[in-house]
Amino acid sequence: MDNERHKVSPKCFKRLEVPHGWTAEQDIQVFVARFGEADDYFGEALASVDNGYDQLEQCVDQALVLVGRNGISKAHIIHRVDMVRRVLSRNSSAKARFLSHLDYTRFALVEYFRLIPCYLHHGDRNWLAPLVQLSDCLNNAAMRLSEAIRTY
Repeated sequence: MDNERHKVSPKCFKRLEVPHGWTAEQDIQVFVARFGEADDYFGEALASVDNGYDQLEQCVDQALVLVGRNGISKAHIIHRVDMVRRVLSRNSSAKARFLSHLDYTRFALVEYFRLIPCYLHHGDRNWLAPLVQLSDCLNNAAMRLSEAIRTY
Protein backbone atom coordinates (compact mmCIF):
# COMPACT_ATOMS: atom_id res chain seq x y z
CA MET A 1 0.00 0.00 0.00
CA ASP A 2 1.47 3.37 -0.94
CA ASN A 3 1.72 6.47 1.22
CA GLU A 4 -1.22 8.24 -0.44
CA ARG A 5 -3.64 5.68 0.95
CA HIS A 6 -2.53 6.52 4.47
CA LYS A 7 -3.25 10.23 3.98
CA VAL A 8 -6.99 9.60 3.78
CA SER A 9 -8.76 9.84 7.10
CA PRO A 10 -9.56 6.35 8.41
CA LYS A 11 -13.00 7.68 9.37
CA CYS A 12 -13.79 7.82 5.65
CA PHE A 13 -13.47 4.08 5.51
CA LYS A 14 -15.74 3.14 8.37
CA ARG A 15 -18.08 0.31 7.43
CA LEU A 16 -21.65 1.53 6.93
CA GLU A 17 -23.91 -0.06 9.51
CA VAL A 18 -26.30 0.71 12.33
CA PRO A 19 -24.90 1.13 15.83
CA HIS A 20 -25.59 -1.43 18.51
CA GLY A 21 -28.94 -0.74 20.17
CA TRP A 22 -30.31 1.16 17.16
CA THR A 23 -34.09 1.61 17.25
CA ALA A 24 -36.76 1.86 14.57
CA GLU A 25 -37.54 5.39 15.77
CA GLN A 26 -33.91 6.46 15.30
CA ASP A 27 -33.91 4.83 11.89
CA ILE A 28 -36.93 6.80 10.68
CA GLN A 29 -35.50 10.01 12.17
CA VAL A 30 -32.27 9.59 10.21
CA PHE A 31 -34.22 9.08 7.01
CA VAL A 32 -36.58 12.02 7.60
CA ALA A 33 -33.68 14.31 8.55
CA ARG A 34 -31.97 13.49 5.25
CA PHE A 35 -34.88 13.07 2.81
CA GLY A 36 -38.05 14.24 4.55
CA GLU A 37 -41.27 12.29 4.94
CA ALA A 38 -42.02 9.64 2.32
CA ASP A 39 -44.75 7.20 1.36
CA ASP A 40 -42.18 4.51 0.58
CA TYR A 41 -39.12 4.93 2.78
CA PHE A 42 -37.16 2.02 1.37
CA GLY A 43 -38.13 2.89 -2.20
CA GLU A 44 -36.96 6.48 -1.74
CA ALA A 45 -33.73 5.40 -0.08
CA LEU A 46 -32.96 2.86 -2.81
CA ALA A 47 -33.74 5.44 -5.51
CA SER A 48 -31.30 7.85 -3.88
CA VAL A 49 -28.65 5.12 -3.74
CA ASP A 50 -29.24 4.33 -7.43
CA ASN A 51 -28.90 8.01 -8.31
CA GLY A 52 -25.64 8.28 -6.36
CA TYR A 53 -24.28 5.15 -8.02
CA ASP A 54 -25.17 6.48 -11.48
CA GLN A 55 -23.47 9.80 -10.78
CA LEU A 56 -20.38 8.06 -9.46
CA GLU A 57 -20.21 5.76 -12.46
CA GLN A 58 -20.33 8.77 -14.79
CA CYS A 59 -17.44 10.35 -12.86
CA VAL A 60 -15.40 7.17 -13.02
CA ASP A 61 -15.92 7.05 -16.78
CA GLN A 62 -14.83 10.70 -17.05
CA ALA A 63 -11.70 9.83 -15.08
CA LEU A 64 -10.99 7.00 -17.52
CA VAL A 65 -11.18 9.46 -20.40
CA LEU A 66 -8.89 11.84 -18.50
CA VAL A 67 -6.19 9.18 -18.18
CA GLY A 68 -6.67 7.83 -21.70
CA ARG A 69 -8.17 4.50 -20.73
CA ASN A 70 -11.77 4.91 -21.90
CA GLY A 71 -11.44 1.63 -23.81
CA ILE A 72 -12.20 -0.32 -20.64
CA SER A 73 -15.53 1.41 -19.97
CA LYS A 74 -17.33 -1.97 -20.04
CA ALA A 75 -15.20 -3.42 -17.23
CA HIS A 76 -16.56 -3.72 -13.69
CA ILE A 77 -16.63 -0.31 -12.05
CA ILE A 78 -14.15 -1.25 -9.31
CA HIS A 79 -11.73 -2.45 -11.97
CA ARG A 80 -12.16 0.92 -13.74
CA VAL A 81 -11.38 2.81 -10.51
CA ASP A 82 -8.30 0.64 -9.97
CA MET A 83 -7.15 1.32 -13.54
CA VAL A 84 -7.43 5.08 -13.10
CA ARG A 85 -5.50 4.82 -9.85
CA ARG A 86 -2.75 2.72 -11.44
CA VAL A 87 -2.32 5.18 -14.30
CA LEU A 88 -2.29 8.19 -11.99
CA SER A 89 0.11 6.49 -9.56
CA ARG A 90 2.65 6.20 -12.38
CA ASN A 91 2.25 9.89 -13.22
CA SER A 92 4.58 12.03 -11.17
CA SER A 93 2.26 15.01 -11.55
CA ALA A 94 -0.71 13.11 -10.08
CA LYS A 95 -1.94 14.82 -6.97
CA ALA A 96 -2.22 12.86 -3.75
CA ARG A 97 -5.66 14.40 -3.27
CA PHE A 98 -6.92 12.91 -6.55
CA LEU A 99 -5.64 9.51 -5.46
CA SER A 100 -7.33 9.85 -2.07
CA HIS A 101 -10.61 10.65 -3.85
CA LEU A 102 -10.18 7.46 -5.88
CA ASP A 103 -9.62 5.53 -2.65
CA TYR A 104 -12.83 6.96 -1.21
CA THR A 105 -14.64 6.13 -4.46
CA ARG A 106 -13.46 2.55 -4.21
CA PHE A 107 -14.60 2.35 -0.59
CA ALA A 108 -18.07 3.69 -1.52
CA LEU A 109 -18.37 1.11 -4.29
CA VAL A 110 -17.26 -1.77 -2.09
CA GLU A 111 -19.89 -0.77 0.46
CA TYR A 112 -22.48 -0.55 -2.33
CA PHE A 113 -21.72 -4.08 -3.49
CA ARG A 114 -21.74 -5.32 0.11
CA LEU A 115 -25.04 -3.72 1.16
CA ILE A 116 -27.31 -3.67 -1.88
CA PRO A 117 -27.61 -7.45 -2.36
CA CYS A 118 -28.91 -7.71 1.21
CA TYR A 119 -31.76 -5.34 0.39
CA LEU A 120 -32.48 -6.59 -3.12
CA HIS A 121 -32.63 -10.24 -2.10
CA HIS A 122 -34.88 -9.50 0.87
CA GLY A 123 -32.37 -10.64 3.43
CA ASP A 124 -32.65 -9.78 7.07
CA ARG A 125 -31.79 -6.12 6.45
CA ASN A 126 -34.61 -3.94 7.65
CA TRP A 127 -32.82 -0.69 8.48
CA LEU A 128 -32.93 2.53 6.51
CA ALA A 129 -29.81 4.05 8.06
CA PRO A 130 -27.28 2.05 6.00
CA LEU A 131 -29.10 3.08 2.81
CA VAL A 132 -29.07 6.73 3.89
CA GLN A 133 -25.37 6.45 4.71
CA LEU A 134 -24.68 4.68 1.42
CA SER A 135 -26.55 7.32 -0.56
CA ASP A 136 -24.52 10.06 1.11
CA CYS A 137 -21.30 8.10 0.62
CA LEU A 138 -21.90 7.55 -3.11
CA ASN A 139 -22.93 11.16 -3.70
CA ASN A 140 -19.96 12.44 -1.72
CA ALA A 141 -17.59 10.20 -3.68
CA ALA A 142 -19.07 11.45 -6.97
CA MET A 143 -18.71 15.06 -5.87
CA ARG A 144 -15.10 14.53 -4.74
CA LEU A 145 -14.14 12.69 -7.91
CA SER A 146 -15.81 15.30 -10.11
CA GLU A 147 -13.86 18.04 -8.35
CA ALA A 148 -10.61 16.10 -8.75
CA ILE A 149 -11.25 15.70 -12.48
CA ARG A 150 -12.00 19.41 -12.92
CA THR A 151 -8.87 20.49 -11.07
CA TYR A 152 -6.46 17.90 -12.46
